[in-house]
Amino acid sequence: MGIPFERLGIPAQFRKSVSPAAPRTAKIAVAKGLIPTTSDVQLALLYVLAVDKDRVVANAALATMKTMPPSQVISGISQSTFPKVLEFIAQFRPDKELDQRLLQLRSTPDRAAELVAARADAELCEILVRNQERLLMTPSVFVSLHANPSCSDEELANAESFLRLHSCLPAVPDRRPF
Repeated sequence: MGIPFERLGIPAQFRKSVSPAAPRTAKIAVAKGLIPTTSDVQLALLYVLAVDKDRVVANAALATMKTMPPSQVISGISQSTFPKVLEFIAQFRPDKELDQRLLQLRSTPDRAAELVAARADAELCEILVRNQERLLMTPSVFVSLHANPSCSDEELANAESFLRLHSCLPAVPDRRPF
């Protein structure tokens, strides 16, 4: 299976530079963000290159992604962003501002929401617990919240009651005392 350029929103002029057969120098230039483009396209390009078989290229793409200013990442994501790009951001950019934005998007995949829930601070735990649509869409987020020591017992009880009411409560291990 090839790279889903259309779904990723990567314009034709960039496709040759990130294809598996592209020269290493071209890939590294894109991976380092040296090619001018919009934030959404840059994130998609970095996602493609982060899984390149050439570890130098992949590491350069990850390094660029990790150092992009949060405002630039936020400006590059929307409801139409390819879900795997959102997951890529959640996995490699543990940043509260970015996490809040990811949770606002219905298209954020389950794994990304679980990653955010697992590292959320008390404020973000509260936001997640109040996001009933996300809890219904991804009950496994509750499991991640339940394991997160930053989430209060009161907030967890609220989420548990809501999920129980909708017959969506996932099994969770006993919560360890802090």
